[in-house]
Amino acid sequence: MLTISGGFVIWINIDSAKAFSEVVTLANIEEWTLDESLKRVADSFSYLASVAVQQGAKARKIRDNGHQLIAPLLVYEDACYHSGRGPLVQARSEQTSTPRKTLYKHLRQYWQRGCVFRRT
Repeated sequence: MLTISGGFVIWINIDSAKAFSEVVTLANIEEWTLDESLKRVADSFSYLASVAVQQGAKARKIRDNGHQLIAPLLVYEDACYHSGRGPLVQARSEQTSTPRKTLYKHLRQYWQRGCVFRRT
C-alpha cells in the first residue's frame, strides 16, 4: 500500500515488473479480505531495509541517480494516479533528457520497495 486517501487506497503489485499504482476502495479491500481473495503476505523486499550500500559502489550510484531523477515527482500526489502521472513524467523527461521508460522504472521500484531510498 502506498497511501490511504479518504475511502481509497493506492497500492502497487510488488511482484510485477510492469505494475503501476492503482486506486481501490477500502470497501473492496474489506470485501476481498473477508472472502479471502486478498491475503497478507511477507514483503519480498524487506531485506533491503538492512542492506548497507558501500560509498562509491556502483549500486549506490545507480540508487542515488534514480532517486535524484524521481524525487521532484514524488511531491505530487498526481504521480500515483494514471491520469496525472503521464504529464509529470513527460515534463521530468524533458527537464533531464531521461527517457520516460527509465523514470517509470525508477518510480515503480521506489513504490514496490517501500517508498524509500535507503541512505547509508
